[in-house]
Amino acid sequence: MKRTTRRLLSLLMAVVLCLGLTPVTAWAAATTVKVGGVELSSTTAYAVTDSSGNVTVTDASSSNWTIKFENNTLTLKGATIATPYTDSENKTYGIYADGDLTLVLEDASTVQNADTAFNYGVY
Repeated sequence: MKRTTRRLLSLLMAVVLCLGLTPVTAWAAATTVKVGGVELSSTTAYAVTDSSGNVTVTDASSSNWTIKFENNTLTLKGATIATPYTDSENKTYGIYADGDLTLVLEDASTVQNADTAFNYGVY
């Protein structure tokens, strides 16, 4: 009986040790990103920008994109973002993330607004 109890306790401690070694990011919630007023929250999301800096998911795909969001990484490839996301306090953002975000820039990309300045470019 005593030997069985020790084995069960050892097994339980091994499981706890393995859970303790799990990276914290594996337990983190998915990040939702708003780029130019457009929400990107799926596992892999694509968007395109036009010459005026408007962001849209229409006609965006894995072969046609200037903005890609995948695994909490936002990649901008020649994107011009000029339309802000506005929150409930009227603060504006070019890019807004509600969690951890890695930003990758390919080619020349800009976050701007010709009419009014963003409160935050990237937040």
